[in-house]
Amino acid sequence: MLHGHGNDRYRFENKIVADFSSNVWFKPLPESFFLYLKNVFKSVIDYPHPEAGDLKKNLSEFYAIPGNNIWVTNGSMEGIYLLAQLFAKKKSAIIFPCFSEYECACLRYEHNLSFYSNKSDFKNRLFNEDVIWIGNPNNPDGHTISVSEVENLLLNNPGSTFIIDETYTGVTINFCSSYNLLRKYKNLIILRSFTKTFAIPGIRLGYLFAPKLVIQKLAELSIPWSVNTLAIEAGKFIIQHHSELSPLLTEMVELNKKFHKKLTALVELEVYHSQSNFFLVRLKKGEAAELKSFLINRYGILIRDASNFRGLNDRYIRLSIQSKKDIELLIAALKSYFNELS
Repeated sequence: MLHGHGNDRYRFENKIVADFSSNVWFKPLPESFFLYLKNVFKSVIDYPHPEAGDLKKNLSEFYAIPGNNIWVTNGSMEGIYLLAQLFAKKKSAIIFPCFSEYECACLRYEHNLSFYSNKSDFKNRLFNEDVIWIGNPNNPDGHTISVSEVENLLLNNPGSTFIIDETYTGVTINFCSSYNLLRKYKNLIILRSFTKTFAIPGIRLGYLFAPKLVIQKLAELSIPWSVNTLAIEAGKFIIQHHSELSPLLTEMVELNKKFHKKLTALVELEVYHSQSNFFLVRLKKGEAAELKSFLINRYGILIRDASNFRGLNDRYIRLSIQSKKDIELLIAALKSYFNELS
């Protein structure tokens, strides 16, 4: 099964007290955000703009990108599937391990698939595929590539379109986006989402940057009103208050270092370096499914079994940064699990 994501608490009867399975930033938005949505709630009596026009305008002004290079989506997931549909039956290369929905979407629209490990020298590769899918920052390992490396790929592969998924840009330390390359290259598409940075996965709101011709084709494929009024209003509020609502860089740095230090102190774990709010971890003892079950049943802790990511196996889990209190609970629970295996 390719599908499988974090935050699958709906599958369990146990009360979840700490959720390390989802890469959403652990702090919710302030009450001012929810009060704003409450105040505009009655606007749902009218249809929203069919292309989320108000939010597109806000995004255009914020990023200094023309509106005809922006498309607003029902979460980044809609963007992934729309792009897979746009390039139906083309040759696609996927850099793995990665978000499984790239592959699922490509299979739905009959792509001819190739796979390249992000441990390989793919950044200097000359591709013969039509479309290249890259997570940057990448899920589940936090792997990143620089703007210059993205530009090198675009320059050396003018016949390939690169879809760069920047969903985690807002929860990654010192990450630099490649969206400014859109002014220079016509073979770049960038996916974005409000979900991870602002902890609103239930609203379903994303967007993408692409050449004008791509946007025109996506408009033909999209259903009208795919983004609802409250999602549009949520996006407008976030863009207008972006700096004050975004996670603090200093807090991200502190929590990333502390969580990494506590995890690496456990000799039973191999922790991969990541500048994002999550870590890919390999178990030296035990199996991911067994550990996940143990943590849920004993402690009410939810983790991400990462065995379904292409290229990984039943020894891999993914853990996202949570509060200091929850991190201490997880570390104690992991110690208990490994002690029982001894």
